[in-house]
Amino acid sequence: MTSHDAAPNAIGYVHQVDWALTEMLATGPDRPDEMMMLEQLDDVSWELDSGPTELLQVKHHIGKAGTLGDKSVDLWKSIKVWLDDGSFRDPSGPQLRLITTSGAPINSAASLLRSGEARDEDRALELLDEAARNSTSDTTKGGRHLWLKQPKDIRVGLVARLRVIDGSIKIEGVGDSIRRLLFWVGLDDQQLELFTLELRTWWHEVAIDLLLKRRPPVTAFEVRAKVERLRDAFTSRSLPTTVARPRADELKQIVGAHNDAVFVKQLDWIQVPTHLLERAVIDFWRTVEQTTVWVANHLIELAELGDYREALMEQWEYAWDAMLRKLPADAAPEVKADAGYALWSEMRDRTDPYLRAEYGEAFYRNGVLYELANTLDNTVAKGWHPEYEDMLRKLTVERAL
Repeated sequence: MTSHDAAPNAIGYVHQVDWALTEMLATGPDRPDEMMMLEQLDDVSWELDSGPTELLQVKHHIGKAGTLGDKSVDLWKSIKVWLDDGSFRDPSGPQLRLITTSGAPINSAASLLRSGEARDEDRALELLDEAARNSTSDTTKGGRHLWLKQPKDIRVGLVARLRVIDGSIKIEGVGDSIRRLLFWVGLDDQQLELFTLELRTWWHEVAIDLLLKRRPPVTAFEVRAKVERLRDAFTSRSLPTTVARPRADELKQIVGAHNDAVFVKQLDWIQVPTHLLERAVIDFWRTVEQTTVWVANHLIELAELGDYREALMEQWEYAWDAMLRKLPADAAPEVKADAGYALWSEMRDRTDPYLRAEYGEAFYRNGVLYELANTLDNTVAKGWHPEYEDMLRKLTVERAL
């Protein structure tokens, strides 16, 4: 029966992207002038302006890894890829690497093409020639026939340029590998896990742009700069923003889940238009989610968050008093709503105080303001409408009935 399970292929593609990041972190510093591409010349490729310097075939297998024997599909498919392009046949052409989760049997061609003292290119060539002549597999037929068509100097040159890395990490081990490569950033284990997640998320976005040809090749300098910017966000002067704005398909659900929130009622009382009300809900949601991430990863203490809330409450009280002083005693309902709207606009558009010296994300500041307005407790609640306290009491009664 034909299998329609696409999971292995999908995981394979994701693994190629993740492997490219480990490759960049591990060898990028030694290639300051080289650029990396994905799925252009090969699964992963290093190149200079003058052309490719190294081509990487990255193979991933779910479950039992299998073996990289002389007749294996992975081996001959890789050889076919390299021989299909005439420019890669040149004995002085780019270096070649076959990276696979499979293992190479002892004394197989692949085992003899690992780096190290046991490397034996002459014997590996003999084994490949023999497998190409004797195998009857239809799957590898194209690669084997193409191999046998090549003059010996081309076959010798390909073997000389090929390095096999078998038994490589599987996709579930990539995170640990990246964390080891990033040990120098000096974060504890829990923070480093979050740091790695943020870097991988960014790298996946870079990979999509590379695959869609929306950006030039990526360099080690660019990755190093991103790592350093991320590291700066984990200092005592800043914080990382890890919760992005929701996608369009998520927004409606999030907004709907907050229809009965107290702060939403308060914004209704000052007649905030629907599109701005939705933005307020998203700011509130992101703030709650972001705070949870920071606290869970020990990036901030509750006491520091409490101090920040107190600073915002104090600022709000000054602005509240100024609004009331300007408001006529006999102000009409629409005038009071307008005054509350003006107070909301003023507080929303301010940038101070910052949570930390180098962290002044507007969504977070506004989200905390909405948290302060999201309670029925008149002793601590903040609001914008001049009569919000009385309105909260009525709302409390309504919800109790």
